[in-house]
Formats: sequence, C-alpha cells, structure tokens
Amino acid sequence: MNGTSATSKISVMAEIPQTQTTTQPVAEVTLEGGTYEIIRNRLTAQGKELRARLEKLNAARKEVFGSIDTELLGTERLTTQHNCTPRGMVAVNHRFIFGYNVVFGLKTETNLEDVFSIYRFADGKFQADDLALIGDERFLRDFKEIYRFYKGAMFAKFFTAGPHLYMNFRIGKTALD
Repeated sequence: MNGTSATSKISVMAEIPQTQTTTQPVAEVTLEGGTYEIIRNRLTAQGKELRARLEKLNAARKEVFGSIDTELLGTERLTTQHNCTPRGMVAVNHRFIFGYNVVFGLKTETNLEDVFSIYRFADGKFQADDLALIGDERFLRDFKEIYRFYKGAMFAKFFTAGPHLYMNFRIGKTALD
C-alpha cells in the first residue's frame, strides 16, 4: 500500500421518528476513518476497561490482604575507585555489597577492592565502608586463585540460598564457564 493509510467512508442512514404529519428528511451521517484509527480506538476503550477492572481487583486485594505503600525516598550515586561495569548488588544487614568488573591494562594482580565495594546506608546516603564483611581468609585465597589462574575471570552475580550469600564468577568467555 506504499505506506499510505486507507481511508474509508461509511454512510449510515438514520430515520428520524415522525411526530408530525409532514415528512421529515432522512439525516445522513458520514463517518470517516481508517482501519488503524478504528482498531486504535477499540484498543483504547478496552484498555480503559481493563484498567478499571484491575483497579477494582487491586482494591479488593488490599481490603483482604492489606498493603504497604512504597515510595522512592531519593536517589544516590555510588562511586568506585575505577571505571567499572556493574554486575550485581545485595543487601546484607545494614550494608550493601556492590560487585563490578574493571578492565586493567597493565595491572597484573586483581585485588578484592577492584571487584567489590561495601557501603553503609546512613543519614539518607550511601557511605563507603571497609571490606571486612567479605574479608574471610578462605574467600580471599579462593578469590586470588581465580584471578591468578584464569585470565578471563570476571565477577558475574550474587545469589542467595537460605541464609547463605554466594558469588558467581565466570572464568571463561561463555556464561557456562
């Protein structure tokens, strides 16, 4: 159709009820609109109906189960020592662990502070904290071995299972490594 919209004219003949003895002319109403406009209007009307039904359902749910309203209190920017690619974040008690990847050109050894930062949330702001929360000797040894023996090692993500926090590292080019 060469990118043009098809417009159709629909004529509707409507009879006006006769209340007098004289004959009244028949009114002709002409509707103009393309297929796109007709479908759009129908979808808009159905969308409004669906929103109204969802609001009614949500009100009933709140009445039965209750609700806690959430709102954004503010936004905060985290800064790290190096430019990085964020990979994951997790809250642990009143602290926040932020995991990321940094690409170093000439640096030969990757340290814990090159991959993780820990912040405390106090006074409405994130404040940098030390890495003692994840500074376990066994974890540090495993961390250094990963980055020493696997050139393409990268932090992938955090995940929790029960009370345990796990850190997933990728040691090759694909996600399955």
